[in-house]
Amino acid sequence: MPLMDAADRDELFRDFGIDVEHITKPEYRRVRAEFSLLTIIGQWAGTVVMSSIGLGMAYVFFFIPWPVNLPIMLLVLAGTAWLIYFATRNDYSWVELEDNVIRARHMYTGRLIERTVDEIKELVPRVILGHSASAQIASAWMGRIRMMEIRFQDGKAPFQVCRSDPAMSNAREFMEALVYQMSQHGEVATEVTTLDGRPLLKRICWKQLSGD
Repeated sequence: MPLMDAADRDELFRDFGIDVEHITKPEYRRVRAEFSLLTIIGQWAGTVVMSSIGLGMAYVFFFIPWPVNLPIMLLVLAGTAWLIYFATRNDYSWVELEDNVIRARHMYTGRLIERTVDEIKELVPRVILGHSASAQIASAWMGRIRMMEIRFQDGKAPFQVCRSDPAMSNAREFMEALVYQMSQHGEVATEVTTLDGRPLLKRICWKQLSGD
């Protein structure tokens, strides 16, 4: 099978995902997919705005007569905290692969998380769905694949490698290197589905977990 050049692999990653048949050994031992500083600042700004709205609502309820105001304020603050946690719990500044080790730095806490390739359950694409005009335009403009999700066998929080909106640099190179490392540790299976009449990667997993 002829090798694909970088432009062809970018196009494939954009609308299909990763093709295991075209994976080659990565040039470097360490490959990192990461957000730009500007993107990180924008993400932080959005979180600050969300927090400010919640605090502002709690402040407004402060002027409701006692004791009704206290439980409402606490409810608003708790709801805001939960929404922020839910929205940011899987946000990472970067995800990198070095040999068998996958590392990710949480964008807000700075926590460094390490996993190994052997712990992976599956790689699953997150796509732009919907038949509305806006969804079709977004899919045509940015590509169907929004991100690839690295899921682990223990069910703990997955790592997300964003291809678009916002995009991590080296996202494709990282995912190709990860699939290559998986292939060095066991037989890899690919499941493909069809969406809007075109093939789409459903998941990449270990052969023994594929059910084939």
